[in-house]
Amino acid sequence: MRIATCVCVAALAVASTFGTAFASAFHLTSGNGTNNGDGVYSFSSDGIGLTVSAGLFNDVPNAVISPGANNAAVTQNHLGLGVTSTGDTSGNLDGLGQNDALIFTFDRLVKIEGIWFSGFDLDDDVDLFFESGGSLVRHSTDYLISLGVDLDGFIDISVLLGLFPSIDPNLLIGTMFGFGADDDGVLGLLQDSFRIKGLKVTDLSLPPSEVPVPAALPLFLAGLAGFRFAMRRKPELAAA
Repeated sequence: MRIATCVCVAALAVASTFGTAFASAFHLTSGNGTNNGDGVYSFSSDGIGLTVSAGLFNDVPNAVISPGANNAAVTQNHLGLGVTSTGDTSGNLDGLGQNDALIFTFDRLVKIEGIWFSGFDLDDDVDLFFESGGSLVRHSTDYLISLGVDLDGFIDISVLLGLFPSIDPNLLIGTMFGFGADDDGVLGLLQDSFRIKGLKVTDLSLPPSEVPVPAALPLFLAGLAGFRFAMRRKPELAAA
């Protein structure tokens, strides 16, 4: 009886995954995505389309990203995505000379769940940009990357919200987001420099009935069916 109860509880737990959104990960390092040849990269994960482009911004409150300014283009290597532009060939997302920004445009409504960073120093921070009136506007505060990352360079958004409660969680829902780097010091002595190697999002465009079924679910349900059959056979054998 106890075993059967455990099975029922497990079945209910699995069944609860139906109609529940799950996170999709975009891997942005070399070998992933498509270089469109115009400084723009395209990616896909679990049917979600993502286009990444580049721009520049001024280090002022409520700055707006200028897409493609000074020939800003996306670069990709084994550490992830960065930016080059006229006079800046470092390839990183940095504030050297000009403040770089990456623009993430999705083909549907998503929620940002986490970000993977690479190549950052302890004093590097990231500028967050959120969509407003068709443009990406800079949030009022920079966020020190090293405060929230794990050993893989991943920042869970729930951790970020805990560290910086000034972020409205609703800003993390949309179709377009931006991440930037600036110069925090004099003559580039404290300029930010890093790359973005991954992004985790939840697809909010699907109605609950259309959320993809986890890959292991059919196998798990088949196992449950076989276990139930074995339990029914047991009394029959005992009676014989």
